Amino acid sequence: MNEPDPCLPLILPPRYRLRDLILGDYAFNDDGERVRVEYYVNENTFKERLQLYFIKNQRSSLRIRLANLFFKLLTCFLYIFRVITDNDPTFAACYGCTPGNKTEFLASQNLTEEEFQEHPTINWDAILWVRRPLELWVVQVILAMVSLTEALLLAYLGYKGNVWQQLLSFHFILELVNTIPFTITLLYPPMRNLFIPVFLNCWLAKHSLENMFNDLHRAMQKSQSALSQQLMILSATLLCLVFTR
Repeated sequence: MNEPDPCLPLILPPRYRLRDLILGDYAFNDDGERVRVEYYVNENTFKERLQLYFIKNQRSSLRIRLANLFFKLLTCFLYIFRVITDNDPTFAACYGCTPGNKTEFLASQNLTEEEFQEHPTINWDAILWVRRPLELWVVQVILAMVSLTEALLLAYLGYKGNVWQQLLSFHFILELVNTIPFTITLLYPPMRNLFIPVFLNCWLAKHSLENMFNDLHRAMQKSQSALSQQLMILSATLLCLVFTR
């Protein structure tokens, strides 16, 4: 039985390569002990150093994408929690405001479908405002500020001379839609109960998942099946369609 050539590099199984990609780069010293190795690149400007950490370095980039995916999924779960706790939207109003007279809307709930179509009564306050507890609002604002900072930073690092290409991208606009309103609620407290479509973060989570697969595909050298990745992305797309339906 042939023994492996000690001069050739040892090819690790995919699970070890994935672990090394996330945790760091390692080597073996003269005693055979596994030690961590850090690589440094001489970057001149502050922007180049940020690009190295957020984009070029596959290990740190993967960590950032994992954190971003977790934050997006957390915002979706918080949206579900908010919907479950919002029992009666009839008396919805802005934060600190007293609901107006809702007698007409309460009476319309007893109408049949034909009667409602003849005399439609729409409670626009129930569409515009939601019940958002203070604790939930604080958590959502923190997540929104983190996401907005990351989106602006990545747009700055990815700028290559065409600013409109960065600002008019679908995912960047979607990020602004989900984060800017929470920033406004900090400046104007009555807007705290404003309905914000944070459920759209599921599409941003899907985008982060695709970027993670691209990083893994580059770093692990096709260690995972491309078909399995496409099936996972397809499943994520179907879940997003169901969630935003």
